[in-house]
Amino acid sequence: MPFDDKAYQVSVRIGEREWKSGLPPQGQIKKKYNRFNIRPTDGVDERGRQNNIYSSPYIDIADIGSVFVYLHYGDERISWWKGNILEFTNPNPELRWLELEPDLAIGKVTQHYKAGIVGMRMSIHNAVTPINWKDHSVWAAKLVKRPPLTKIRVFCWQARDLPAADESGSSDPFMRLTDADKVHETRTIFDNVNPIFYEGIDILYEAGSHDELPPVICDLYDKDENLVGADSEDFLARAIINLRNVTYSDGDAVPRPTWYPLYFKKGGPVSGEVLLSFAVVADDYNFKKKIDHLKLYKEVKTNKYGI
Repeated sequence: MPFDDKAYQVSVRIGEREWKSGLPPQGQIKKKYNRFNIRPTDGVDERGRQNNIYSSPYIDIADIGSVFVYLHYGDERISWWKGNILEFTNPNPELRWLELEPDLAIGKVTQHYKAGIVGMRMSIHNAVTPINWKDHSVWAAKLVKRPPLTKIRVFCWQARDLPAADESGSSDPFMRLTDADKVHETRTIFDNVNPIFYEGIDILYEAGSHDELPPVICDLYDKDENLVGADSEDFLARAIINLRNVTYSDGDAVPRPTWYPLYFKKGGPVSGEVLLSFAVVADDYNFKKKIDHLKLYKEVKTNKYGI
């Protein structure tokens, strides 16, 4: 979220209709996220089914066109996402994580990486043909007030081809990962646009299942050490990794890492790559090796190449 420890609202707009989440419940406003766990609805139909009705002059769903999702802070829409209605025709949809963009006209958020990410499901169908949402497992399931915690061990191997942030043509990069309540960072590698970290970081996510896990957001920053006052930092690039698309370990095994592209902003050019791998376990799982004793360099097998 753009600002820590703040309450937000999310709205979905189709045409002239807009459905709003309302503020999150007490206890669900965390340092870096809000949890809503609600299904905004116009009410129930004659069969007792929750439903939202959108009336329009369009012949079919495809004609509706765009869907907008907004993040509200106070009375203002501070960031947004735009998609096509045909992305939401599955009656049993997966949880989607939508990367927002800042509303520069409002100006509350000006940096793309601070615009926020919203997790939501939505289905649209032609109301002329009634549908019983309880026939579909996603909508039949009750919302869990407090999903269980999942522990994710992120193996931070290295990055390459990072942008140069210093006058010398290099950078002093470090990696930052964030969960609900904490910010986790690697050490800083000075004067290097191809840093090797060989570190592990444990983060905690709330999720009803592994398929509902939020994406891992890996940010690279450049550190500026100041002689007077606190050190400062400059954002370099971000990788957003959806764990549904990743082969991860479910225990102590260290899986082979994968290169993920880094971007300065959504839709922008690639700004380097980061090499990561993951283990996903229950919160009460005890890894045989604590983070402080993890020696990733021993997992690396090197080859020699003739050039």
